[in-house]
Formats: sequence, structure tokens, C-alpha cells
Amino acid sequence: MTDPTDDIPWETLAAFLAGELPPEEDARVHAWLAADSRNEELLAAVRAVWEGSAANRRHYDAEAMLRRLRATEPVRVQPARRFAAGAPRRPAWLGQALIAASLAGLAVGGWWLTSRWAGPRSAHSPSLTVKEYRTPRGQRLGLKLADGSSVMMGPASTLRVAAGYGAAGRSVELDGEAYFEVRHDAARPFSVRTEHTVARDLGTRFVVRAYRDEPITDVVVAEGKVAVGKGSPGAAAPLSPDSLLVQAGDRGRLAGDGQLVLARRANLDDYLGWTEGRLVFHDTPLPDALRRISRWYDVDVRLADSALGSRTLTASFHDEPAPEVVRLVAASFGLRVERDGSVFVLRRAAE
Repeated sequence: MTDPTDDIPWETLAAFLAGELPPEEDARVHAWLAADSRNEELLAAVRAVWEGSAANRRHYDAEAMLRRLRATEPVRVQPARRFAAGAPRRPAWLGQALIAASLAGLAVGGWWLTSRWAGPRSAHSPSLTVKEYRTPRGQRLGLKLADGSSVMMGPASTLRVAAGYGAAGRSVELDGEAYFEVRHDAARPFSVRTEHTVARDLGTRFVVRAYRDEPITDVVVAEGKVAVGKGSPGAAAPLSPDSLLVQAGDRGRLAGDGQLVLARRANLDDYLGWTEGRLVFHDTPLPDALRRISRWYDVDVRLADSALGSRTLTASFHDEPAPEVVRLVAASFGLRVERDGSVFVLRRAAE
């Protein structure tokens, strides 16, 4: 696949940032920047990465800065304060993560540059309609949206943000898991649309978990309120008549049978612990727990016998490596582990 950054003149941008361009070239760069705000964002992002490294101050290599950003995990979150049930707090990672990862237009965690160097855009030039952010398994990504709202994406997730977000409406599409801290605006409601649901913010912080390979969609509120109803990506219809009002500490779930179910006093750690670098399970069906472990560590953990799927896991993991986590899970059920590279199979001890 062609890298969309290949035709950006990195040497020219480097010379521009270093103040070494002749007047005519300098004017061309200014025209390019004025033609599209994303070009300004690109240049600002490269400058920010370069200025963050004293070792690079002697030599302005813009392309090397982009390579450095690509090679860096989107957000390496450090352990922070625990979420206390009934008294959720803003995660300590959020401020630093947003500064590091709100570089709109740069390749971050699998989302690639869309601005291309072609001089000033004409009125007939194609424009980007959607920005798509992706996290591979084993990584998270912190983002800041145009309206000041913030997002932490979980592993193996995709978030789509329409061009012009915040101007007329505030709707995003999610496949996977994400934590949202929304700047409330009654005139422009914030909505998260998944394959089967829509969650509409009423001034809050909340998690949406909606992976396509899982039959259940969960919306868990840490603060404020969220209206949850049936819906689909791209649809602008109002919430379904059976929609739920999910308040702080509660969980709204769209079950596999299509029913919306409200659960009071949900275990917040189960749903928000991952934002602090912790995997927390409380009476979690074992197949669901293994899927989460697989996404978190970028491994493949399987059950040799589907009958084992009726068991539930209660555990918490933080800094343990994947093999140790799998070993501990297996030991808690009296199972043994067979490993082949990144594939772990849990079997009955007698097999």
C-alpha cells in the first residue's frame, strides 16, 4: 500500500522550519499552509515532536520526526489513581495523553496522513469527509476533538469523526472500546454511534464497549448522564422509544437478543480500569475475559474445550506480562497452558 506521506517534500518543510528557504519557496509553503488547515496541523505536529527532543535541535529533519512519531506507541499510559465506585474521577493520564496524541493529521497508532503536498487546493480538489483513527491490538490512543472533548481509545478499536465535527453536529462512530469525556453543549448533542446503538451525552464521562465480534454493547457512565438507544452508524434518527437513561455508576446494555437492559451500581473498575493500565474482571464469563486479554496483549488465548466457557473470572492484572497472566488464569481454574508463539491454548489438566 502506498504511503500517503511519500509525496510531501520533507526537506522543504525542514528548511522552512529552520528559516533557511529562499523567499519564493517560503511564499509557496505559506500558500500551501493557508490552503488547508490540515497542512498547518501537520507542520505544527512535526514541530512539536522535534521541539520535544533536545537531541534534534541541531538538525531539523522533518521526515525523521515523522518516523519517530510512527515508531512511538500512541499513548504509553502510566498507572494512575483508581476509580472508586460511586466517586469516579478524571483519569490522571488524560491531560498528558491529549497533549501527546492530539496531533491531527499525523500517523498515530495506524491512522495515516491524509493531507498531500500538491500546492494550494483548487475548488475542485477532493476533500476529506471522515477522519478515521485506529488502534491495533496491544495499544491505546488518546485524542482531543475539535470541541475540546477527549477520547481514550482501547485496543483494536476504530473511531470515525466526520469533517466539520463541532460546526453543525457532534457525532462519532465507534467499533471497539473508548472512554469519552465530553464538553457538554445542549445545542449540539454529542453522540456515539455503534453498529447497533447510539449513546447521547447529557453532560458526562462514559465508556462505550462495542466490538463487532461480541454480541453485547455496553455503555457505562462514570459521571453525568447518557441516553442509550438502538441505532446504527450514519443514522440521524432519534433515539428508539425504549431508550435508557444511564446515570453515574450505572450500565446500559444492548443484549444479544436486542433488549436494552439497565444495571444499577455497575462495577466501574471492570469498564474503566483499562484507562489506567489495569485489566479488571468481576464475574466475567471466561470467553469474554480471554478476548479482552488477547486484545490487550496482542496475543491469541483460546479454550480447548467450549464447555469451559461457562466459568467466570474475577481477577485484576496490571504490569504482568502476557504469559504470566495466562498462566495465572489457567491456574485459577486448574487448567494447563500450551503455547505456540503468541497462541495460548487452555486445556483441562487431564487432557
